[in-house]
Amino acid sequence: MVATDFPSRARAISRLLRNERPEAIGLQEVALWRKGPLGGPLHTTYDFLDILLRELRRAGLHYRAAAVDTTGTITLPISATERASFTNRDAILVEDGLPVTNAQSHLYAAKFSFTTPFGVTFSFPRGWSAVDIVLKGKPARVRVATTHL
Repeated sequence: MVATDFPSRARAISRLLRNERPEAIGLQEVALWRKGPLGGPLHTTYDFLDILLRELRRAGLHYRAAAVDTTGTITLPISATERASFTNRDAILVEDGLPVTNAQSHLYAAKFSFTTPFGVTFSFPRGWSAVDIVLKGKPARVRVATTHL
């Protein structure tokens, strides 16, 4: 997660979005990493959604999460005394001030599975989120959806 350097990536994303200024943004794999002692509470170490929203605000862009689906969480020991947790999410961001209705998030029946080198298999469902918004200067609502297949 450290090598991903998501704060730098979020700054680059915010620069691109500052030029385009989309009214809605669909995101996949919006990771939430947490860490804590075995048997104790977990504390957030990286929240990609919060990091991106903060970088967007720094770029003068104001968005909010209108729909977020959580497709799964894996928690594993990382040492004799600590554990780490990864939560996978998808999200739709919309510009502040845009009216949003009919926000929905659901999981598909199909799952993505993988087996670790230790023989442990994990399965993550895939999900989708959708919202209805009124685009600036347009009379009709449009449906915006994001999915991670």
